Amino acid sequence: MTAIIAVILHKCFLVVTLLVLLVGCICVGMAWAEDTKELVVVRTESPPTIDGALDDACWKTAARGEGLILCSVGGLATEPTEFFVCYDKSGFYFGFYCHDSQPDKIKATQTERDASLSSDDYIRVYLDTYHLHRTADEFSVNAIGTQRDQRKRGTSEKISWKGDWQAAAKRVADGWTAEMQIPLSILNYPAGATSMGFNVRRFEQRLGEKSYWTYLDDDDQLARYRDLKGLVFPPPPRRPLQMMPYLLRTLTLGGAHSGRIGVDMKQPFGEDNTAIFTAYPDFGTIENAVKSIDFSYTAQRYSDNRPFFQEAASFFSSPYLYTTDIPDFDYGAKVYGRRGGMAYGLMGCTSTGQRRDSVVSLGYDLPRLTTARLMLIGRKDDAVDNKVGSFLLGGQPIPSTSWWARGARSFTAGATENGSDFGAGFGYASKHYSCEGSFGRVSTHFNPADGYVDYPGASNYNIGGGYEVAQPGKRVRAKGFEFGHSRTWDPSHGIIGRSTDFGVGADFADHTSWRLSHSWGPHIANYDADPGTPYYWNSDSDYTASYGFRTDDLYRSGGLSYRWGQVGGGASQAIDCSCGFLPMKRFSTNISVEGAHRSNPEEGTISRWLGIVGARYELTPEKSLAARLLHQEGGANLTLSYRQQVRQGLDIFALFGDYNADHTVNRLSIKLIATQ
Repeated sequence: MTAIIAVILHKCFLVVTLLVLLVGCICVGMAWAEDTKELVVVRTESPPTIDGALDDACWKTAARGEGLILCSVGGLATEPTEFFVCYDKSGFYFGFYCHDSQPDKIKATQTERDASLSSDDYIRVYLDTYHLHRTADEFSVNAIGTQRDQRKRGTSEKISWKGDWQAAAKRVADGWTAEMQIPLSILNYPAGATSMGFNVRRFEQRLGEKSYWTYLDDDDQLARYRDLKGLVFPPPPRRPLQMMPYLLRTLTLGGAHSGRIGVDMKQPFGEDNTAIFTAYPDFGTIENAVKSIDFSYTAQRYSDNRPFFQEAASFFSSPYLYTTDIPDFDYGAKVYGRRGGMAYGLMGCTSTGQRRDSVVSLGYDLPRLTTARLMLIGRKDDAVDNKVGSFLLGGQPIPSTSWWARGARSFTAGATENGSDFGAGFGYASKHYSCEGSFGRVSTHFNPADGYVDYPGASNYNIGGGYEVAQPGKRVRAKGFEFGHSRTWDPSHGIIGRSTDFGVGADFADHTSWRLSHSWGPHIANYDADPGTPYYWNSDSDYTASYGFRTDDLYRSGGLSYRWGQVGGGASQAIDCSCGFLPMKRFSTNISVEGAHRSNPEEGTISRWLGIVGARYELTPEKSLAARLLHQEGGANLTLSYRQQVRQGLDIFALFGDYNADHTVNRLSIKLIATQ
C-alpha cells in the first residue's frame, strides 16, 4: 500500500509541476510587450560601390536605424551601432557603422568564406523574406570583410550554386564600417511583396556583447523581428538551369585506377520552386564526424554532411528520418517549394537494382505562428518494404513560448502488426529563465526503417529548466544553472531508466569558462535480453567537470573535460581535451585527445584512446592545404588534402587517403567541379 501511495504522489507531483511550468510560461509570455517599430526603406537610383566605406551618396538618404539592444539582458549595447538600408530593382544594400572606443582591440582573424565568425567582431542581417516569422536567411561579415551566409532551407557550399552576394569592411578611427549588397536573384520572396521581416545583430568580442535591433532572448524568436516596409519589387526573376559536372580520378598505389563522372543539376521554376537532380554523386571526399568512444546506453547520432541531404534540409527534417543511415546512392532527386503559406518537398534516391528511399512532405502555416506538416517516408530493398506516415504541429502562440505535437504510424510489408508513435512538448525562454517538458509513447511494433527507436514499446517524459544571468563587460560575463529529470518505462520491464541532472557554469571576461554537472539514476542494463532472463540494474552516478580557455581565439582555443563515477554498472573515467596552435601566420594546428577507461558487466574492463592531429596552411582565402592524422583502435589514418573553392569557375579537391577509413589508404583522388 505504501508503494502504491508513493507512486500516486510521484505522478501527481509531476503533473502539478508541468501545469505550474506551463501556466508560468503563458503568464510571463503574455506580459511581454510586442515591439511594433518598423523601417520604411528608401529606393535609390545610385547604388553604392561595395568597398566598406560609407562615402556613397545613397547612404545620406537611406533609411537609418540605431540603438541595438543587448540579447537576454536588455538595455543599449555599450558601443553604439548605426545601420542604413536602401534598395533598387536588383536588390538590397546595407551599410553599418560599428563604433568602438577601443578600435585597437577589434578582433577579426577569419579569412575563409562561410567559415565560423564566432571568434570575431561581426555584423549580421536577418531577412524573413516571406514575412511568416518562421525562418530567415542570415548574411554576416566580420571586421576584415570575410563573408558568411546561412540560408533558411540549407544549401550546398558551392557559391555559384547557392548564389553570390558582396560585402566589404573597413577600419576607421572610432571603429569599423561595412557594406553589403544582397541581390534579389538569390532570395526567395512572393510576388507583390511590400514588406519583409528584418533584424540586425552585432557581436563585439572584446565585451562579449551580442546585441540586436529588436530585443530577443534567443535567435529563434522571429515573431519579434521588425519590418522593412515600403518595398516595391519586380516579380521574382526567372533563374536559369545550373549544372555542376564533376570528374573524379582515383589512383591506388600498387593497385587498380578508376574514374568517375557525375553531375548535379538545379532548376528553379515558378515563383518559388526548385528541382534538383544528381547522378553518380561522389561522397568519398566528405569528412564524416568521428564517433565518440564514451559510454552510451543508446545509439549515438551524428549529422549528415553529404551535400544532397543538406540541400533544402528544412523541408525534410523529421524525427523519423535519419539520413546518415541511408547508404551512398547512384541517383537522387528533390523538388521543393512554397506558395503562400503552403510548403512542399519531394525527395528520392536509389541505387540501381538495390535500395530506394523516398520522402513526401507537405506543410501549411496556420494562424498564431502555428505550422502543420504531413510526411510520408519510404524505404524498399531486399530486407524491408517500409513506410512511415507522420504529422507534426508546432508553434509560438505568444512570445518566448513554444509547443509541439507529433505522431506517426509505420507500415511494414509482411509484419504481423504495425506500430505508432506519439509525442508532445512545450518550452519557454525569457530573459533569465527557461523551462521545457515533453512526453512520448512508442508502441512495440513501430518500425521507422529510415529512422530509429531507442526503446520500442516504451513511454517517457522529460522536464527541465534553467536560470542564466548575462553580464557583458563584467568579470563574470555569464553564470547560471540548469536541471533536468527524465524517466522511461514500459509494461515488460517497468522502469527502463531514470535520470536526474544538475549543472552550474560561468563564463569570464578573460575568455575562460567552466562547467560542473552531476547526473544520477538507475538504468536497466540488459534491456535486449531474451524473454525470461532476469533483468538487473545499474545505479549510475557520475560527475563531469569542464574548462575552456581562449574561447575568443579562432586558432588557439581549447578545453578539457573529465567525467568520472559509476556508469554502465561500474567505475568509469573519460577525458576529452583539445587545443589549437598558430605557430605562424596562415598555418594552424589542432590536437584533440579522447580517452576512456571503464569496467562493467557488459563490456568487462576496457581502455580506449582516440587522438586527432590536424594542420592547415592557408595559401589564399580560397585555397588551402590540410593534413589530418587520426589514431584509434583500428590503427592510424593519415589524410592529406588540397582545396580550391572559388566564387565562379573550377573547384579543385585533391585527397590522399580516405577520411572515413580505419587506417591509411594509399589512394589519391582528384576531383574537379565546374559551374556554368
